[in-house]
Amino acid sequence: MALIRLSTLAFLGSLAPVFAQAPDVVTDIPPVHGLVSRVMEGVGAPLNLLEQGASPHDYALRPSDAAALQNADIVFWTGEGLAPWLSKTIEQVAPDALSIPLSTAEGVIHLPFRENAVFDEHDEHDEHDEHDHGAGADDPHMWLDPENAKVWMQAIARTLAEKDPENAVRYEANANAGIAEIDAAIVRISKALEPLHDLRFIVFHDAYHYFEARFGVEAVGAVSMSDASAPSPKRIAQLQDAVERSGVTCAFSEPQYNSQLVDTVLGKSVGARAVIDPLGAHIEAGPQFYIALLDHITQAFVSCQ
Repeated sequence: MALIRLSTLAFLGSLAPVFAQAPDVVTDIPPVHGLVSRVMEGVGAPLNLLEQGASPHDYALRPSDAAALQNADIVFWTGEGLAPWLSKTIEQVAPDALSIPLSTAEGVIHLPFRENAVFDEHDEHDEHDEHDHGAGADDPHMWLDPENAKVWMQAIARTLAEKDPENAVRYEANANAGIAEIDAAIVRISKALEPLHDLRFIVFHDAYHYFEARFGVEAVGAVSMSDASAPSPKRIAQLQDAVERSGVTCAFSEPQYNSQLVDTVLGKSVGARAVIDPLGAHIEAGPQFYIALLDHITQAFVSCQ
């Protein structure tokens, strides 16, 4: 009887779905890692290069990062606008890997850099005081528009399916489920932020243009530019003036950067403060990361009412 039971169990086990070995996948930042994790859920898990809390603008690759890249079949990364150092690194360290800069995916919405300290002012900036990104340069924080995240999930699923056709159905199903989750989040966040369309706030660095445009909230200005470069005295003075003129009531700092710069700009004129993080430094990595990131940013805005 024991032999029969064992044979039966072996037979039933053979009926369970067996997924082929997943490709070795590397991502650059936690939000991309979260989207890829959602698409690969149940098949495999990507490795992420940047440590939680690290800035992609000036990241120094560790030996373990180089080893992960060397073994990669696919590298999903944001694009050269966010991490210009990564393109050459992939070419040198992982020449055989399929490199997918998601910012170039068809259907992605692109928004321009907002160069000025105060966003509704269009006078020329001092090129000696600020970094000049050139005419037509794109803001690289594209993942903060959830419509872009949906486009990226589709691109991720297609790439994985081409590399790993045996698991193509699973990738497509996961991407569709993830997109449905994002659609539900858009509805939920739109409702939560509807009363805040007139909120006057500043941010530490200009990373939230896409989120603002999607949900109808708009910052007065940013202490630092989109690449998180150090602000000049001129920029700080312009923002201090705007805070007084515009009736700013809330300021967002970020865990990766010195919050004293925000205090310098605001003094004691603005009471409401919140911490907001475009990379989700304190959010658990995994398939649900991206939805948690959107909720984190939304709650930060709601706390400023």
